[in-house]
Amino acid sequence: MRQNFHTILETILRLQREGFINVGYRIMWKLLNVHCGVPASQRTVRLALQTLTPELVNARARRILHRRVYTNRGSNDLIHIDGYDKLKPYGIAIHGAIDGFSRKILWLKAGPSNNNPQYIARFYLNFVKETKRIPRCVRLDDGTENGIVRDLQTAFVLSQQDSTDMPPFLRGRSIGNQRIERFWGSLRQTVCEFWRNYFREMRSSGELDQLNPIDIQCIRLCFLPVIKYQLMVFQSTWNVHRIRAQRNYQVSGILSVLYHQPQVYGYEDRSLPLS
Repeated sequence: MRQNFHTILETILRLQREGFINVGYRIMWKLLNVHCGVPASQRTVRLALQTLTPELVNARARRILHRRVYTNRGSNDLIHIDGYDKLKPYGIAIHGAIDGFSRKILWLKAGPSNNNPQYIARFYLNFVKETKRIPRCVRLDDGTENGIVRDLQTAFVLSQQDSTDMPPFLRGRSIGNQRIERFWGSLRQTVCEFWRNYFREMRSSGELDQLNPIDIQCIRLCFLPVIKYQLMVFQSTWNVHRIRAQRNYQVSGILSVLYHQPQVYGYEDRSLPLS
């Protein structure tokens, strides 16, 4: 038992060194069991984190928020897309989409830009091609980077005769994109805060000049593959974690199950067929 706990502690320390420093015990439990092959109970992981980083555990416990009630009619009823810019000063931009009903990550990509309309349209089209379904409605920011996606979504939805019950897209300010803005907070704590601090230290030590395009290209060359891998791990871990029953939300369960089998919970897949 002691040897197993020692292995768990060592693996958690390794994951934290790799950037998963501000991870809650549920995400860390998934990382250990699924990606590292280290069997551990949630209770053991919680105790390990309290032992290794008690200040972070206490900080997360103090962040008690009162959120608005969010309701949806099923998976693919409304998906939220947005860009994440916290690493953009260092040449790395992130773009993602989540399903509003289940909170399942539909895509999570890192690259040199997240405001190029062609990049975002490619993410959207790849999702539609892979699933062979069209989301009923897309929530996006009112910016030029989403212009192609708006046109594509409108054309796809209006080609369906039974799709007149809601608009093909909703747009507004980024801070009003409630579901994905909350998700960015989790991504920041789990992945991006480590890299922000790392790049800040490089800048402070004189190793990085943000105004030098060669330095930015070197950052992308060296660190973008690592960040892409971490985003892939985060996405796969996130999509199999369980939402607990909450007063401010309508359903609980494992995200992928909620998304792919909403009928189990009394809802339906609201997507339209790709004809």
